[in-house]
Amino acid sequence: MQVPADGQPVRVPLTLPIGNNRPDVYVAFGDSITRGDGAAPSQSYPARLQARLIAHFGDAFVNNRGGDGTNTFEAIERFRRNVPAHEPAYTLILYGTNDWHDPVCQENTPQCHTAANLRTLVRLVKAERSLPFLATIPPVNPALNGQGRNDWVDGVNTQLKAMAAAEGAFLVDINQAFKNQPSLPALFDDGVHPNAAGYDLIAQGFFEAIAHGRAVP
Repeated sequence: MQVPADGQPVRVPLTLPIGNNRPDVYVAFGDSITRGDGAAPSQSYPARLQARLIAHFGDAFVNNRGGDGTNTFEAIERFRRNVPAHEPAYTLILYGTNDWHDPVCQENTPQCHTAANLRTLVRLVKAERSLPFLATIPPVNPALNGQGRNDWVDGVNTQLKAMAAAEGAFLVDINQAFKNQPSLPALFDDGVHPNAAGYDLIAQGFFEAIAHGRAVP
């Protein structure tokens, strides 16, 4: 291939291994953070991501399948009712925040079930020929939560990173994107739900991963 001397991008056509799924359809699968609690519906990360994808690719539909209060056990149970019927090329997984409420997870992070459950979820996504994009768990608001909860988040995210690499899921490091900002509390509406600025960060993280293959914006 002759690369243009002016440094302009070279577009190479490819076919994604997505079976009969629809190339411009995405499912955002998660809990109340995916649903967009703490901000207006138009400010949720799926809505903001859809706008970015349309501007970049020309077409996109991001189906918001956020379930309020659900944990990763419930994610596995919800999967069949919320993902395959939409035939998404991409399944965007943002789960794990509510697993903190399980005493087993709080008392012994290595024994927490989050990474194992999300491994099952990634495999379910791949079995449907959809492409799994797995987000790290965002931090919680340090102004309203003890440091122990964010220490737990960091410990589980270490497990998620290893699992994503082993399973072939694209890791989207939302946690690091939040930590890169000057003020972490300024990104939250309450103790765990982002505000509009926080949701914009999540949308940008997924967009960079989908459009440019970047894990951290």
